[in-house]
Amino acid sequence: MKRIALATFVALGMGIAAGVAAQAGNDRTNHVPFADVDRDKDGKLNREEGNSINGFDFSRADTNNDGYVARAEFDAAMAHSTARGDGKVSADEANDIDGFNFSAADADDDRWLSRAEFQTAMSTSRPRG
Repeated sequence: MKRIALATFVALGMGIAAGVAAQAGNDRTNHVPFADVDRDKDGKLNREEGNSINGFDFSRADTNNDGYVARAEFDAAMAHSTARGDGKVSADEANDIDGFNFSAADADDDRWLSRAEFQTAMSTSRPRG
């Protein structure tokens, strides 16, 4: 029963997240500190620096079309994007699923379940009852 409840919860959460993403700019961006991306420390991001951020839409963030994203433009773009999750399930997160065998699901033994590993494990499981 917990497994079905968790699967439903995960599906609903993804649906809600998708709805939030649509409202927030319909993108999924890794949220990183500006200082970490501004490698040349000139106070603005060039296209190469901006494109190093997974999911970042440089063209949309460059609102004044000057070829750079200033700190204010960066902050506005991040405020209108939905943060990406890490895409992994830990043993602690999987622990809430009744009867879930984390070790068997972790095919590559990296101590995390990728989305594919989790989906495979859930697709081969049968609800109790």
